[in-house]
Amino acid sequence: DRDRLGHALSIGLNPKKWCELNGDIFITKQEHFDNLVWLYHQSIEVLPYYEKANKLREKYARLIKELYKEIYLSKNDELSGEIEDMYKAWKLREFCPIVMFSEDEMLNKADEYLKIADFDSEKLCKEEYEKAIDIYHKYHTCSNVRKKGDEIIKIEYENINRNLYKYFITDEDLELIEAVQDRLIQKFCEKGIIIETNPSSNVYIAHIHSYDKHPIFRWNPIECDDLDSEDAKFNKYKIRTSRMKVCVNTDDPAIMPTTLRNEFDLLERTAFGIHSKSKEKIENWCENIRKLGIEIFDYDHQISEFRRV
Repeated sequence: DRDRLGHALSIGLNPKKWCELNGDIFITKQEHFDNLVWLYHQSIEVLPYYEKANKLREKYARLIKELYKEIYLSKNDELSGEIEDMYKAWKLREFCPIVMFSEDEMLNKADEYLKIADFDSEKLCKEEYEKAIDIYHKYHTCSNVRKKGDEIIKIEYENINRNLYKYFITDEDLELIEAVQDRLIQKFCEKGIIIETNPSSNVYIAHIHSYDKHPIFRWNPIECDDLDSEDAKFNKYKIRTSRMKVCVNTDDPAIMPTTLRNEFDLLERTAFGIHSKSKEKIENWCENIRKLGIEIFDYDHQISEFRRV
């Protein structure tokens, strides 16, 4: 509660519009592998809301295994380990590998790390992490794994499923990503997490071409219908039940030529007619966000500091 995410565009920008704007994606094999493992795991949560998730999971499973062979295995090695092991290995990267594999008992934190990492399960069995630790170890220590993982691939945006071509992204993939975004937004809402939005900064240096397209309007819609109605534009899969807490920031004032007053003015101007036809609602929306920002500041600099002392 009250923790904050800065910018958070990865759970705000509409995936389809972003892809249409940017076209093909260039990425390393390792990063694409990690993304697919993560998305495969996240898609379980949206199965009740997006019926095509199961079909996509089959595609991701095939790609994950192929990439795993290319990056982590030698030519004659047989595939061992499940996708869940690969996900656990990804989670273990939160922790320091030097400490993880230290022979010094005072430094070795393997058991402690596993208990922290295993947040999906109440009971921890170290044997269940054996393969994950092996993958994690190769990722950090094997130069050949690093070399193969650093190879650049191109992912094309298209809607023709060519079986001979592995790396492509379709509208169905983008719809799944949007559903996963909504699920994460709702999860963060329930935790009380706040997003620090930076409208001008994002328009200047991210792929947002106008203020009215900033995801602040998706996270915290002005109109109830944009979240609650049958055809809600910011709740396509009916996963969300609440608005995300947001505050408005200037980002780095030495680089961004703006002020908080200017940021709120820009949001008010661009919201009218696009996100609401009521000036009163827009003004109230801005005022509520401003008050939340003050509340957060007061909590961090007064109440929280006082408790720490």
